[in-house]
Amino acid sequence: MKKLHAGNIELLHDRYVPAEGLIREESSRKKLIKNLGIRVTHQLMVRQREMMANELKQYYAGKGLLVEVELNGPDKTCINFFSALFCENAVHRIVKKTNLFFYLKEAGFEKVTLDDSDENVWVYNLNLARGLEAKR
Repeated sequence: MKKLHAGNIELLHDRYVPAEGLIREESSRKKLIKNLGIRVTHQLMVRQREMMANELKQYYAGKGLLVEVELNGPDKTCINFFSALFCENAVHRIVKKTNLFFYLKEAGFEKVTLDDSDENVWVYNLNLARGLEAKR
């Protein structure tokens, strides 16, 4: 008996129409499952960023530091830190000597703003940042 494959489809014309419907249905289901997976992953990433912002608020409060943390953007990919404690030296230490930006990028944040609540604002695009690896 001859093995059935796509090349023999014209030989099986009477079976082709129902099979074509099944193939379309399978393709439609695969797309639906893929889109559902993308939406669920997206929602989980947004939730993860919200949880991380809350943990940072608690961390700073526990250390007695007055740092306000806010999320912005439709996907909450922008995180803003407000504190009168920020100065150029403090910001430089945060950027260069901590893992904060590495972990923010890992959580899906794209932009970080450090604001001294006065006139200075430091903005970092994590998509363009280089050398963000975990420091030991």
